[in-house]
Amino acid sequence: MSAPRSAPHHVIPLLVVILGVAAAWFAWRFTSGVEDEGLRRELENRGQRAAERLASQIDDQVDVLRFVQSTYRHRPDATEAELQSLLRDTVAHDPRYGTLEAVLWAVPVQPAARAAFEEGQRAVHGDGYVIHAFDGSTAASDSPLLVVQHVWDGGRERGLYGLDLRTDPALAAARTHAVASGEPRLAERIPLPSAGTATNGEGLAVLLPVFRALPLPRELGRREELLRGVVVGLYRRAALFRAGLAEPDRAGAAPLSITISVNNELLHEEGPRAVGQLTSARFLAEVCGSPMLLDVQPGAERRMTLQEFLVRPSVLVPQAILLVLLLCAWIVWTILRQNRVIQQQVEQRTGELSQQNLVLERKERELNEANQRLLEMSNTDSLTGIPNRRAFEVQLDRERERSRRLGVPYGLLVFDIDWFKDFNDRYGHALGDEILRRVAEIIQSEARRIDCVARYGGEEFVVLASGIDAAGLMALGERIRSRVQEAGIENAASPHRVLTLSGGGALSGADEAADPRLVFELADRCLYQAKSTGRNRVVMVM
Repeated sequence: MSAPRSAPHHVIPLLVVILGVAAAWFAWRFTSGVEDEGLRRELENRGQRAAERLASQIDDQVDVLRFVQSTYRHRPDATEAELQSLLRDTVAHDPRYGTLEAVLWAVPVQPAARAAFEEGQRAVHGDGYVIHAFDGSTAASDSPLLVVQHVWDGGRERGLYGLDLRTDPALAAARTHAVASGEPRLAERIPLPSAGTATNGEGLAVLLPVFRALPLPRELGRREELLRGVVVGLYRRAALFRAGLAEPDRAGAAPLSITISVNNELLHEEGPRAVGQLTSARFLAEVCGSPMLLDVQPGAERRMTLQEFLVRPSVLVPQAILLVLLLCAWIVWTILRQNRVIQQQVEQRTGELSQQNLVLERKERELNEANQRLLEMSNTDSLTGIPNRRAFEVQLDRERERSRRLGVPYGLLVFDIDWFKDFNDRYGHALGDEILRRVAEIIQSEARRIDCVARYGGEEFVVLASGIDAAGLMALGERIRSRVQEAGIENAASPHRVLTLSGGGALSGADEAADPRLVFELADRCLYQAKSTGRNRVVMVM
C-alpha cells in the first residue's frame, strides 16, 4: 500500500530534473549558435580589413615605381647614379619599403642591336658584362630582349646587370599585360637573384611600363614601338604579404590563418590553422591587375584556461539553468517529503480536536488574506504591471455611469502591436515579453493621469479617456502611435524596420453611453480598418 503513495514524491522531482537537462541542452545549443555567429561575423570583418590592407600596402609600394616612371618618362637620358640617388633618400631609410629588394630599369633590346648594347654596357660595367638569363646562361640572341640597364638594390651585389627579364615566364607575361594596359602589373613566384636573402620562386615583382609619348594608341603593336623601358620593383613576397596582413589594431586578438592564391596557385600562407576548423571566409582583392583570393580561417589559438572556459555563455548559461532546476527539484522533493511526514503526524493525532481547530482557524485567516491578495493581483496584468481586462471592464462600467450622470462623453482607444507574431518568431518570446512591458510604459506615459490604460489581451492595449472630445482622442492616439515608432525598437519583420502600433478609436455619445460594448465594438472595427489599410496608423470614428 505504501509504494503507490510514495511514487509521486519521486516522480515530480525526477520530471523537474529531466526538464532541467533538456532546458540546459537547448540553452547550450542556442548560446553556442550565438557564439559561432559572432565569431563568423568577426572573421568576415577582419578578413575584409586584411584584404583592404594588403591592397593598400602593395599600392603604397607601387607609388615608388610611379616616381621612378615619371623620372624616366621626362628624362630619357637619366643615369644609374641618378636612379640610386633618387631612391637612396626616399626608400633606403623608410620602414614602409623594407620589403623592397631592388628597383630595376630594363630596356627593350632587339637581336640586331644586342652586340652594340653589350659593347656599350661593358664600357660602364667592365669586360665581364654579358646579357644572361635567370639561371646564369647566355640569353638567346634570336628573340627580343628586356635587359636590366640600371639597378638600385641597396648596395647588394647580385648580378642583376644584363639580366634578361623575359627569360622568366611570369615576368614576360606581366610585361605583355603591362604594355597592353599601360598600368602596373603583378608577377607572382619569380626567382630573386640573391644568394642569401630569399629562395628561388619566393619573389614578387611589379612592372610599370614607360612610353616615349602619351596618349597611348589602342594597337598593341604601336605601343610596343613606343615602349622606352620598364620599371621593375622586386619584393620579398613573404615579407610583403606579412606586412600587408598585419593587424595593428587587434593587439591580443585571436590569431587568423590567411592563405593567398592566384589562379588556384598558393602564394602565401600566414599563421597556423586550427585543426578541424570549418569556418572560413573568402575575399577577392584586385592588386595591380591580378585578382588575389584571400582564404581566411581562425588560427590555432592558445589553450583556454578553466576559468575562461567556465565563463563562456555557452557553458555558463546551461550550467545556471541546470543548477536552478536541480535546486527546484530538491526543494520539491523536500516539500513533498515534509508533507508526507506532516500527513503521518496528522493521522496519528486525530484525537487532538481542539489543537486542530486552532490550526484550522489560523489557516483560514491566512487563506482569507491570501484570497484578498489574489483579488488585488487579479486586477493587475502580471507581465506589464498595468490593469488587466477585468479591471478595465469594471472601470468602463463606472465611466459609463459617470458619463450618463454628467452628460460628458468618453473616448476609447484600442491598440495592437504590428507584426508581433513575426517579432516573437524571429526574436523569441522572452524579448516579446520585454517589448510588451516597454509598449505598456510608453502608452501609460503618454496617456493622461485620469485615463485608464490596460492590457486587454495578447498584444492589445486599451485606453479609456474620460471627458474628451474627438480631436483630443485622435491627438492622444496619434501621440501614442508616434511615440512607439520613435522609440526605435528593432523589428526586422516590419517594413518600417522598427516596432509600430495600429489603433482604432471611438467616442461615446448620448445614445452610446448606456452600452459601452457598442463603443468598444466601433473602436475595434477601426483597429481592423487600420490593420487592413497598411498598419502603423490610427483610425477613428466620431
